[in-house]
Amino acid sequence: MIRILFLESSKNFGGQEMRMLDLVKSLDKERFKAIIGAQAKSFLSKNQTQLGVKIEPVSMRNALDIKGIIKIVRLILRHNIHLVVAYSGKDGWLGLIAARLCGIKIVRMKNLELFKHKTSYNLSDIVIVPSEYIKDFLVHRGVNKEKIRIVYPGIDRAIFRFRQEDRNRIRQDYDILDDEILLIYVAFFRGPKAHEKLVEGLSYLDNPKVKLMLVGTGENLQKIEKSIAGHQLQSRVLLTGKQKNTVQFLSAADIFVFPSRTEAFSKAVIEAMACQLPIVANDIPTVRELLGNEERGFIYKYDDVQDMVAKLSHCFENFEACKAVANENVRYVEENFTLKRMTDAFEAIFGELALENN
Repeated sequence: MIRILFLESSKNFGGQEMRMLDLVKSLDKERFKAIIGAQAKSFLSKNQTQLGVKIEPVSMRNALDIKGIIKIVRLILRHNIHLVVAYSGKDGWLGLIAARLCGIKIVRMKNLELFKHKTSYNLSDIVIVPSEYIKDFLVHRGVNKEKIRIVYPGIDRAIFRFRQEDRNRIRQDYDILDDEILLIYVAFFRGPKAHEKLVEGLSYLDNPKVKLMLVGTGENLQKIEKSIAGHQLQSRVLLTGKQKNTVQFLSAADIFVFPSRTEAFSKAVIEAMACQLPIVANDIPTVRELLGNEERGFIYKYDDVQDMVAKLSHCFENFEACKAVANENVRYVEENFTLKRMTDAFEAIFGELALENN
């Protein structure tokens, strides 16, 4: 059995932590044993029972936290760990030092467009990234491209699929009529997600039968509410708040709009494609990586509201053709972005590195 120590220094819970939990829970339990080290007061530690995982408390105050290094070394020795998997800057350095002291391999995960220096990446054995874009991002900053492997994130197709009963219920709950067109965007309310651009775009669509649903919450909520009021769109913009089950809202919608200005990997687009939604998205590298040359959805000029509106209008006018493309996109998702495909790729890399330890 291959024993892996996952380290996560963040005290909060976001996309990176969700991806880590998805991976840990989907690993083959007969071949792999996963142990998670996190800060004692982190979301992971406080909610480990509800999350269905066991967390080992590890001090990670900074990249050279001696107490944290000692604790990680002890965990490695106590559990006979074969591999350490680290994510952010602090746990990347702490995991690297502890792994080298114990003579085992270290895997560095890179899921965000944040970068300080190349050293810890180049000292790791493998760097795993979620897209070609992030690989190029790292190589451009001096990370050895021979160390970088791409593993696309995966989604659980048993969860992310269109359900007519969800569509009927959500549209009834939010008073959306059968002849109304519902646009949807699922994202944390943060500046780079560009919700205000989407609200502005809706203001140019003077058709009252076009409504917008924003699923999520976050620090920009008041700014978004101000934008909605400023454009007098209170009756056409639906704020659902934070939702655990986002797929039911995707099922209720007609078109997924993605105005985000930056993404390491546009997983929300994949989830929407799995639910058979036509896509209209901002022109960023990872969108191009997923949608190609608009074979799988519309891409509007970067941050250009007028072009967004033009692409949406074209989608309205040619909805049956757009829906046919959306239905075909389900096969594309199943061939490239399932949780099983992601897990298989990780297991192959982990198995290869563990074998090199022997």
